[in-house]
Amino acid sequence: MLKALGKIGSARFGNLSKEKQAGLFGVGWTALGQIAAIFIRFGSSLLLTRLLNMDTYGFFGIAMSVSILVELFSDIGLRPALTRHADGENSAYVATAWTILIIRSFVMAGLMIGMGLLLPQFYTDYNKRLFFLVEVALAVRPILHACANPMSILLHKQLRFGTWAAMEFGQTIVGTIGTLTFAYLFHNVWAVVIGILLGEAAFVALSYAWCERPPRPTWDKAAAKELAHIGNQVFVNTLVMGLWIYVDRLVGPVFTSAEKMAPYLLAYTLMEAIERLMGKATDVYFSTLVKVGSFQQQVEFHTRTCNRIAMFLMPLLAIGIMAAPMVVKVYGSNYRAAGLGILFAVLVCRVMFRILGQVHYQLFMIQGEIYLATRCYYLALFVQVVTIFPLAKFYGTLGIAYSVCISTFVLTLSQNLIFNHRKYMDMKSFLITFGYAAAGFTALVFLEM
Repeated sequence: MLKALGKIGSARFGNLSKEKQAGLFGVGWTALGQIAAIFIRFGSSLLLTRLLNMDTYGFFGIAMSVSILVELFSDIGLRPALTRHADGENSAYVATAWTILIIRSFVMAGLMIGMGLLLPQFYTDYNKRLFFLVEVALAVRPILHACANPMSILLHKQLRFGTWAAMEFGQTIVGTIGTLTFAYLFHNVWAVVIGILLGEAAFVALSYAWCERPPRPTWDKAAAKELAHIGNQVFVNTLVMGLWIYVDRLVGPVFTSAEKMAPYLLAYTLMEAIERLMGKATDVYFSTLVKVGSFQQQVEFHTRTCNRIAMFLMPLLAIGIMAAPMVVKVYGSNYRAAGLGILFAVLVCRVMFRILGQVHYQLFMIQGEIYLATRCYYLALFVQVVTIFPLAKFYGTLGIAYSVCISTFVLTLSQNLIFNHRKYMDMKSFLITFGYAAAGFTALVFLEM
């Protein structure tokens, strides 16, 4: 069946290069898998918010945010390094990458446990002992992930996006079923922890079932040096980016309880589903962009892509801003009364700028100038730290959402200004995005009057 679809696609897009055809099919597979996962997560969140009380939902959201933040802190850029390098499929490179991943996983586990001890000291309304125990359990997750077949890292380089999408979909299915089953039985935070670990175990199993047999973990100095060339830049960039993305969920509990954080975390989860979809699409985009001729051709391709995103995707998200209060009506009255609708609207506005920023980041990686993207994240982090404390103090979780949206606007604007200064592209895509975001909010105000 897949071969038949491939023949149909080749006939339909025969005028495109093989790389661009693979990129289009990659976007298709990624979109299909992620859209299906969005519907599953949406249904899961509907059930989970009824099976768990707001306090439990908010508590786990904060604990999980710490776990993901540590993962971002220790992202050493192995996938883009292997994708970019001509010898990325060499067994010495793969085996060395696997060794690094295993070492990294134990470092991550230690950091999670340490943060599980440290952070609750600042969260006065949170159960410190339970927070620590949950972080200890979640520390198993990176170790499980490191056990996955390292050949799965090469799927993007090989343009086998369908296999990757299927593995992630399997992880989502198993994790969701596990979470809902245990939530129905126990109605506590451990249900979600167990579900996440089951999903991770499923991903590991599928990686061995659907990918080639891996080499044994070894250490090759030459390979490690080559991987570190781009990996070091990615590490620093992701360190700053991770802190920027999660500072809201680190600072939020200082000002408000888990119960009051729950609507914000739910709105963020709904928004994150859109961001995750685009994040996977940009992985495909990077793998395609690498193979597009000269750098000038890559810049032209990037400009066209950004303009198309601004013209065709942003109007849909602007409608999402207007429809936010209606979308959240399917959730419980306690969440709606706590401002879930307006929180979701603000965060949809945030994701409009974030999507454009994610696409821009791929061009920074192509250039090998990730440090420029890192400077933009430094600026965004500074803006968020400066704004989040006063806004959270006076407006609570809505103030946190405003701060997140403002800093994302600054991030994407600074990226665009760099490209504009270098005469890579104009400001067209950014201005279109800003226009649709403003129109969406203006319409929302009139609808709510």
